[in-house]
Amino acid sequence: NLLFNTLVLVIYCFADRSLVGIGSLLVGFGLGPLMNLFESLLHRLIPGTPSMVIRVLFCVGGVTVSCVALAWYVQIRMGVQPLDMLKLTISKTLHCSYGVGVYLWSAIALGLTFVFRGDIGLGTVLNLLLSGLLCDLFLPLFQPAVRRLCGPYWKGDTAGARAGLLKKLFRKKKDSETERA
Repeated sequence: NLLFNTLVLVIYCFADRSLVGIGSLLVGFGLGPLMNLFESLLHRLIPGTPSMVIRVLFCVGGVTVSCVALAWYVQIRMGVQPLDMLKLTISKTLHCSYGVGVYLWSAIALGLTFVFRGDIGLGTVLNLLLSGLLCDLFLPLFQPAVRRLCGPYWKGDTAGARAGLLKKLFRKKKDSETERA
């Protein structure tokens, strides 16, 4: 996964720099260690193998949380993880929604899984079925909040959104420091 993320990130540094930013590094290389941490915490909280119902609920919850997070971080435009770069490129190239791009990428990944005889389980199927739908649901739902967060700099462009977000964050920090004084 680390090698794949690095390769895609390097390619996109030259192919479509607008998708690369600090978020690409944080999510692309920080998500794996965080998942490992939460997995070990989860095993401590729920020892043994949980029932199938609990595993399905965790899977659906995880996919939902991932899609909510994606709906925020993609629109802030501070860079996306390498896998999302591929999904966004598919949706831009084919002029379709991000969710359709997710489904098309999932079809490619599923095909590769069959070719290389990888494991496919219920979690894979649930992820494939829900992720595109939930992304298309949450992206427009959170767009007004993201626009408010980025302020008047939101024009759909990467630099403007980034500048607006950073100015708002630093202004709030400065305001809170002034209140303390």
